[in-house]
Amino acid sequence: MRRKKNFRKKRRWRYQKQPDLPNLIKGKKMLKRLCLLLIAIPTTSYGFILENLEVGTCRLNPSGHVRDVNQSMDIGVDKDLHLSQDTCFTLSYSAENLPFIPDFRISYSKLHLHGSGPASKDFQYKKLQVKEGDPISSKWDFENISLTFYYQPSNYFNNDYFKSEIGITTMFVNSTFKVEDNKYGTRENEDIPAFIPTLHLYLEFQPTYYLGLFTDFDGLSFTEQKRKLFKTGIKYYINSQIYFSAGYNYEKIKIRDENSTDADLTTKGYFVQAGVLW
Repeated sequence: MRRKKNFRKKRRWRYQKQPDLPNLIKGKKMLKRLCLLLIAIPTTSYGFILENLEVGTCRLNPSGHVRDVNQSMDIGVDKDLHLSQDTCFTLSYSAENLPFIPDFRISYSKLHLHGSGPASKDFQYKKLQVKEGDPISSKWDFENISLTFYYQPSNYFNNDYFKSEIGITTMFVNSTFKVEDNKYGTRENEDIPAFIPTLHLYLEFQPTYYLGLFTDFDGLSFTEQKRKLFKTGIKYYINSQIYFSAGYNYEKIKIRDENSTDADLTTKGYFVQAGVLW
């Protein structure tokens, strides 16, 4: 009888040390579901985040003037410096439906203007003095980075034809201006940076699945530096993820007293872009 009793106690002790299998299996399932949920949150299968990558090129014609703040004479961008039409490169990335922050878009553009010819008048920039008729060469390089935070009021209405954006765009302009008198081999160059915040508005109307008409506007600057952008065009959607766009671009930038330089530059022309949505 003792052996049987001890045997029962021993079996009971062994059973108590074994894991609780139903609870363990349940815990593993909950952990697995939690991991799947965490992985699935940023994916597009739930429609949580919409991303857009866009690349483009444009052909722009410049006009305006540049001036040394210590001089009273404006130097014409196209007439005096012979800066001519050139090609620019653009790249942008946007993300929408993000938690805790507004939708945003970051854009990069690069523009190289250059020209050469005889000076149409006497002018002075910094220490460089140019006489009328002197052969000169000039160039003006721009690298711009823009950050836009925006909301979409049209999301509050149940429609598939209209899209709108309203927000703030901040542009960081990094430009280098250079002019050279080839007759005497003298030159002058200057970096002309600028920080320009503006109001951002965007409207798009999509009457059909494949076609969209859009207008983009940045303006009403809050500082002494000014910028105005007007872009309008048409989009053609190959499918729900790939599209092409083309249209007209107008942009005007005014920079005041940056490194003792005032600059007014207007560019206008046509652009072509390709985009991917995911």
